[in-house]
Formats: sequence, structure tokens, C-alpha cells
Amino acid sequence: MLSVRMLGLLRLMLLFSDSGSECPPAFNRLTLDPPFIIQEYDEPILVNCTYISAEHDGIYWKVGNLTYDEEYRSYRVLSLPKPEWNTEAQCRIMLSETDECSKDLDITLYKKPDHVIVYPVSGNDPVEGEQYELQCDIVNVAPVQNLTVTWYRNDQIIKRDYFTNTTKTPESESSILPLNISREDDGAEFTCVAQLNLGPDGPQPPVMSNDNYTLSVHYPPEFKINNVTDIISVNKNSDILLNCEAEGNPKPQYKWTKNDVTLSNDTEYLNLIQVNESTSYFCTATNNLRSIEKQFYIIVVAETKTTPAPDVMTNPQAFVPKDCPLTITPPEIVVRYGDPVSVNCSTTSPDVIGIGWEDVETENVSDVTWTVDKLEYWNMNPACFATLKDNSQCETIPNITVYKTPDIVSVSTLNISGPMVQGREFQLICNIINVAPVNSLKVKWYRNNETVHTEMFIDTSVTPKNVSSILKMTPGKDDNGAHFTCVAELHLGGNGPQPVPSEVSEPYIAVVDCPVTITPAEIVVRYGDPASANCSTSVSDAAGMGWEATFGGVGLTTAPTVHWAVKKLEVWDLQPLCFITLKNNDQCDKTLNITVYKTPDKVSILDNGPMVEGKEYHLKCDISDVVPADKVKVKWYRNDEYVQDMVSDTHVDPHNNNISAILTIIPKKDDNGANFTCVAELHLGENGPQPVPAATSEPYIAVVHYKPLFSSCPPYAGKEYEFIMNMVPCQADANPPTVVQWYYHETPINPFVPLTRNQSGKYRAEAENHVGKSSTSVDVTVEYGPSFSCNDRYEVEENGNFYSKCQPEGIPEPDTVWFKDGKQMMESPQIWRRQDSGEYSIVATNKYGKDSHTLYLDVLYAPEFQERNYSREMISGENITLNCFAEGNPSPLVQWYHPPAVNVHTTRGQQSISISVTGATSTNAGVYICGATNKVGSMSRNVTLIMKGETSTIPQNLILVLLILVIVLLFVILIAVLLRRKRKHGEYNMVPNSLPLSTRSNGVRV
Repeated sequence: MLSVRMLGLLRLMLLFSDSGSECPPAFNRLTLDPPFIIQEYDEPILVNCTYISAEHDGIYWKVGNLTYDEEYRSYRVLSLPKPEWNTEAQCRIMLSETDECSKDLDITLYKKPDHVIVYPVSGNDPVEGEQYELQCDIVNVAPVQNLTVTWYRNDQIIKRDYFTNTTKTPESESSILPLNISREDDGAEFTCVAQLNLGPDGPQPPVMSNDNYTLSVHYPPEFKINNVTDIISVNKNSDILLNCEAEGNPKPQYKWTKNDVTLSNDTEYLNLIQVNESTSYFCTATNNLRSIEKQFYIIVVAETKTTPAPDVMTNPQAFVPKDCPLTITPPEIVVRYGDPVSVNCSTTSPDVIGIGWEDVETENVSDVTWTVDKLEYWNMNPACFATLKDNSQCETIPNITVYKTPDIVSVSTLNISGPMVQGREFQLICNIINVAPVNSLKVKWYRNNETVHTEMFIDTSVTPKNVSSILKMTPGKDDNGAHFTCVAELHLGGNGPQPVPSEVSEPYIAVVDCPVTITPAEIVVRYGDPASANCSTSVSDAAGMGWEATFGGVGLTTAPTVHWAVKKLEVWDLQPLCFITLKNNDQCDKTLNITVYKTPDKVSILDNGPMVEGKEYHLKCDISDVVPADKVKVKWYRNDEYVQDMVSDTHVDPHNNNISAILTIIPKKDDNGANFTCVAELHLGENGPQPVPAATSEPYIAVVHYKPLFSSCPPYAGKEYEFIMNMVPCQADANPPTVVQWYYHETPINPFVPLTRNQSGKYRAEAENHVGKSSTSVDVTVEYGPSFSCNDRYEVEENGNFYSKCQPEGIPEPDTVWFKDGKQMMESPQIWRRQDSGEYSIVATNKYGKDSHTLYLDVLYAPEFQERNYSREMISGENITLNCFAEGNPSPLVQWYHPPAVNVHTTRGQQSISISVTGATSTNAGVYICGATNKVGSMSRNVTLIMKGETSTIPQNLILVLLILVIVLLFVILIAVLLRRKRKHGEYNMVPNSLPLSTRSNGVRV
């Protein structure tokens, strides 16, 4: 049992917790081996609980509502062959008859998943540029909060998911992988790997994954070579093969045209025979996602032929022109109109007697370098000539290209005003004003950033011209809001400026409309409420109109109005289309914009334990089953004070109706007890309900932990036995609440125990919780009279010496008188006999008063038997009873040791034990030994049973060995009892260590 002082302090600490709560840290000597359990479900649990101190009244395990019997040992083993998922176990220690505390066993049972399955959420084929989702189901795994799901694309990690579900039993969880699909994902393998992470001290279960999921991505066609335009120069009457090969999934279909006439289908190539004119060919590659067009611009180059002139008309002969020995530097010039230009002409031939420049547009020059400061002529053809020794002349003309970028590049509609109409052909025109040379001009059309058409021009004029390019298109719904631009580029060859000169038009923003009007244009409706809208048209060529919808659809009806209505809207993604069919069979549609909303089923605040002053803390607001989730605005309030708007912990997933918001705070002491609430509001725009729908959580009452803070602690004085340290007005404000621990000479004391003897001095008060600790000092003066600090009970062995430590304390030293059974004694005995056991009183007196102490002195003696050893004959089938009684103080432990047999039974009494043999047989013959032991000594006696008519076959030396073994066993039991008694009565050390044990044999005292 714990000492009175320690037990009082422990009781004080237990006042602040439930009975049977976890042991306070200062007294928690319970040790679990292993300290925690992490193992696979269906495996047995075996844990040893040890209490390192012997001062207790019992130790036991509690599993759920089941309590195992107390054991008066220093350990207790828990064995669970097949623990359940929610098994909870505590090792509990009985510190006294009324006080106990415990230590929880942390049990984690895990189970590997049954399956890991990956599949697409929508079930549709993935398309480039669209969002696509893969879902991974992890079936029947526990615990979910230790599960990590890792996604791989081929062998690269692309996402990890963690889970917060604290359920211990197996659950199935899912992980969603959002993908922005591109053609590079075609054929990619996606793998979902599920792994249980049980910490550094836990086992590492094998990871599980799905069979690789391979994506087949649909994507529009793209040309493999020269994406939009091919410019090809060929000699007249040459053959050429045009290549229009494109990549796409599904595989594209091809169409070749010239001047809007179809030439060929379903082939990537077009073979042209004996091409004799410059023209353009168009190839279209189409799959179900898009059509692309490529222009092949064919330029036919005519061969140059020279016809020689005759020397003499009467005698014609072939004239062979001579090469002109002149060098033009540079030989080809590309110059912008109005810029300076210069060309050098030189020769190294000895046949040349002179060189010069001439130009039909300028005067003759004699310098070998031709220079113009500002070139403002379009047909400039200067010639450098040479005069040879034979008086003949030759000339060389440099190739000069004069260019000018357009003044204006603009895009407009052609012969149509107003917006584009869905499904009807529409033409945009790009006007390029004042550009030269036209045959170097390339016009590119762009839809947003995508090239949709390219055009070249054949005009060989060198002076500036105004040209136009027309883009024909049939607009669809996706073209609404698209930016169409026209880029005019001058491709002037290798000697031209780089990058090529270009001008870009202002974007034309397409407005694609269907000639119907929906009223109202937008509907915001609560799930389950009615909804309706009208669709009308003002065009005169309408053949009919209707509504296409999953619910409330209306077939083709006579214009100009058609009505759509549902009595109870219970579809989340309903998109009714109002369509119109014109008399030319063109058809278009317009979608009614519907927002279906639902207020949250529940708004709740989750926390992860009490707050700590000065440390960052996160409150999580969970909003369950709200639609649309991306329209939710969360507001946080402290008491009635607005704190902040929503801070979402993840990007809002439009397919997830459960969202959360995080409030990050650094709590202060004053926040303790504050009410935090979160309000989820649905902001649905101008057409939404007003005031906005909102749901509010139950208030979360904040618990802020802060370290202790002492108030003023002045000096204090008190009288012995009346004054306790708890009277000192020195308290600490703390959360969690804490007990003020008093220290005297840096030793902890019980503040509820009155101060005695020389305990005046400086005391230190200390208060500590998990946040921190504080301390302060107090001067205390104690006044006292006589007092005793003795035990209530002492033990001494018979004939042993006794030296009493029970001396009174007091100043001056008190006089003492001994009393037994109320009668005064002359002096206390020096040699103690068993009849001296009894109650004694000691009275001490000094000038401060009188004090007395009563104690009980117990005289101990070893066990004694009244019977000796003997032998007895028995008859087959006879019933025999053997009795064994021993006397001693303390009461001895009596035990029979006998040959094993099924017909032998033992009955235990107070200080005796009986053994019964029912229907005796020859197997019952043998030596039956009765042993008795207590803390003073041990003894044994034996009875030999002999079957009548048979001689004992038991050797005498065997009997002797058995007796020795019994004595050794009794000695071990004696040591164990002594150790236990020593731990139970740690203050009773009055028996000298040198006192020998008294052993007995044959019932006779040695």
C-alpha cells in the first residue's frame, strides 16, 4: 500500500479527474510491453503490464466492459486470441481500496484492401482538351486514416490522396484523379497504388494496385507536314504528288478540291500529271471532332529560251553571247520603299577598258557604285555596263525587290449585318490595303490562337495593291465569343528581312446566335420546385420549334412560341434546348441556363483537440451535400463578431457536394469559452433568391489551454497540526486546471497535510500543465508542541530484540511513559515472547502540551504441526482422508504435495488442508507431503500410503530427495511472501536482517 503522504497527494491529484482515470504523470509507474499494438486483424494480442513499485493493492486488465480479476503481483498479462476491431484495453492499478488509476493500451488493427479498381467516372471516351476523371476504389481496408493512395502516369507520381475517416472497422474509399486530356495521354498507363502507412514502429503491409488502366484519347486531326500551307514551284508539264497526311483519333477522312470542285476522297495523296498552270488545291482532313484544311499553292515556272540573232542578214550564222565579266555586290536586294540603297559593280577582266551605270529612270553615272538615298521607284532596273577592247559592250542588272507593308489590315463581315446564325454559312473578309509586292503576300486566318486558313496571291504586279481574303465558315455554338484575326505577312525570300514583315488586324469577336428568345434567360430553382420558360422567335421562315429536354421536352411545334415546364425539378444537370427548324431545313438551338440549388444538409465545425495559447490552430467547417458547391461562401464568426470569409482547404470540385473551409487563428487566453460559428451562404447571382439561402453550424465552444499564472503570495505563519499549505492564499490560474505543488527543500509535499516539526522555512509553489509551468516562493513559520511520527504497527520475531524508533518529537525533548492494555509499564520488554503481542500506548509531554501514540506490536513465530510423520495401509477401493493443520504467526500457507491421480482432491480450510482419495488404487500409493510456511520459517510432515498386501516400492533415497525439493519449494514461497510483505509494508523494518529462520522437521522444533 502507498504511504499515507504519497496516497494523500495522489488523492488530491485524482480529485481533478474521474475515478479510475489515467495515472498522474508523477505516479504513472505502469509499463506496457509492448507499449502499443499495431498488427493485422485476426492475430492474437499478448501484452504484459508491469507496475515498477510494489506499493499497490492489485493490478488487473479491463477490456471493454469485461474486467479480469486483480492479481497481487507486479505484473499482469493480457491475452486476446482474436480481438475485435473496436477493442479497447486498460491496465488498471489498485492504489488503495478506493483509489485506482490506469494506462490505456493503444491498439491499431489493420486489414489490406480486398481489391483496388480503376475506372472512368463518366464512362465516355476521353477527348483532347476536355476534363476527364478516373476513379480508384479501394475496397474493404482498415484503418482508413492510415491509407495513402498514389496515382502514377506510366512510372511518374502525379497525385497523392490522404483520408481523415477515423473509423476503425474496414471501409471502402475512393480517390478521384482529374485529368486535362491531351493527345500525349493516348496510350498512357495509369496506376492507382493503395498503401497502409502504420508509422515507423509499425509493420509495412504490402502495397496493392490495380491492373494498369490504358487511355485511348480521341483528338482532332493535325497535319504531319507543313501544317496549313504548302508552296510548291514546278516546271511546266511536270508531275507532282501532294501529301496531306494527318494524325487524329479516330483516323481522319480526306477530301481534295480545286475551285470548290471535289477531286478525290479517302486518300492522303493527290497525284497531279503534267501540271501546266499555277493554281491552288485544298485538302480537308476530318474526324468526328474537327475538320482542318490545307492549301497547296502550285507555282509553274516557264523555261527561258534564247533565240540568237544573225551576224549578216545575207549570211545568217549562230550568235553566241559572251559572258559579261562584271560582279554585282549584292546581286539581289530587298529594300523597303523609301529606304536608301547602294550596289557596287566591279571587274577583274583585262579585256574591260571601262565600266559604268545606266538607268532608264536616272541620268548616266560614271561611278562604279550605284547609290540612291531614298528609293521611291517601284520598277527600278539599273544596269552596270562594260566596254571591251573590241569596242563591244555588255551589261548586268541586279535583282531589286521593293516592298511595302500594308497601311491597313482589317476584318469585317461580307454582305451580312448582325450576329452569326448558328448552322448558317457566314463569311468574313480581310482587307489588306496598299501592299507590295502582292505575290510575296501570305494571309493567315486565326480562330483564337489556332490557324484555320492560309491564302497566297498570284498577282505579279510590283506596285502597291489592295487585296482581300475571304474566310468561309459555318458557325457552331462553340464559336460564340471566338476571336478571329487576319495576319498579312510578306515572305521576301532568303535576302528579305527576318522575321518577315507582318501586320495583324484587330480581332473580330464572333457573336453566334440562334434566332430564338428564351424568357427568362436564366432560372435559379431549388431542387424539387417547379420550373418553366418560354421560347419564341421573330423570324418569318421558321418551319417549327420545340424543346429538347430529359424532362418536359416538347416536339416540333408551330412557331412563334413554345412553352417548357416541369412540376418538380429533380435533375441536377438538366439543360433544356430550345430548337428551331427553318424552312431551308437549317436548324439551331439555344440552351436555357438553369441553376439547381440545394442548401446544405449539415454545417458543422470539426476540431483536432483543444487550442493552445499562441500556437496556430485550424478550425474546419464541413458543409455537407450542398449544390452548387462553387457558389458557397463561408463566413466565420467569433461570438457575434464577423471574423473572415471562407478559406477553402482544397479547390472546389464541381462534382463534389461536400466542401470545407478552414479558419486559421492564433488563440489567446481570452478566447477560452468563445463561441465560433460558420455560416454557409449560397450566392446564386441576381436571379437567385434574396436574401441568400444560408445554413449555420452549431456553436463550437473554444477550449484554450494556457500556462499557469500565480497571483501575489505573501509570507504566512501557522500552528502545527492546524496549519496546512493549502491555506496559503497562493493560487494559479491555468487551463487545463492544475494543482499547486508545494516544495520544501525542493521536495514535493502534500498541501493538505498539517505541517509539523522543523518545517519552517522557504516553500516553493509550482504549477504545471502541458502548456508550461510557473513557480513562486513563500516564507512559512510553523509553531508546534510534542508529536509522534510512528507507525501504527510493528512486527518482531519471538525471542528477538526490539529497538523502538517510535520517539516523540518536540522542543524541549518530551518525557515518555509506556502503557499496555491501559496499564502503565515500568519499562518496555527487551526480549519479546508470543504472549507479548498487544496494543501499546506512549505518552509524551512538554511545555507546549501532551501527545500520545498507540501502536500494535505483533510477535511472530514459525509454523508448528501437531502430528508427526506416519505410514498407513489402504485397501483397494477404500476412501481415505488425510488432514494437515499448522499453527503459526502469521498464519502459515499449508500445501499438500502428492503423486498425481484423478481420484485425489484437495479441500482448504483456514490454517488446514485436507486431501481425499476416492476409491484408492495402487497408483495412489506413495509419499504425501504437507508443507507449511510463513515469513518466519517453514516445516513439513509426510504420510506414506501403502496398498495392503504390497510392499512399498518407493526407495528411501527418493523420499529424501522429495523432502529436499519440498523444503526448497517452501523456501522459495517464503522468499516471495517476504518480498511481497516488504513491498506492502515498506515502513516495517524492525526485524534484524541477521535473525535466522526457524525450520522444523517431523513436527518437532529444532
